[in-house]
Amino acid sequence: MKSACNRAARLLGALENFASREAILLRVGDYAGFAAVRKRETPLIVRLCELGSGAETGPLMGRLQALLARRRENLSMLQKRTLFLSAERRRLAATKERLRMVSPYGRSSSLTPGIHEAARPGTTRLNAAV
Repeated sequence: MKSACNRAARLLGALENFASREAILLRVGDYAGFAAVRKRETPLIVRLCELGSGAETGPLMGRLQALLARRRENLSMLQKRTLFLSAERRRLAATKERLRMVSPYGRSSSLTPGIHEAARPGTTRLNAAV
């Protein structure tokens, strides 16, 4: 069953390559690419699980443990980034709400000229003073 061990080693190598790509995609913020890589990994993982039931793949367990650690690290990075982006989204929503509350005071009314009216030719204060 040497071929099963060789196939498992090749699959592990491909999964290690995917894990490296995942880390790079997370660092640059390409979350769609990250999801696409995850999707491509699934058949390899299924096949590796099928091959892993034999005793001849035992020597590959160290590489497998390292791969699992890298994948956990990638998921941890993704989770941290998700939490950061959620906090930023809440902060922006709060800022938008504060601006919405203040915005009626910034609009022009019929009694006071607004910024937009002053920018039109013929209605500026300079023209009115001349």
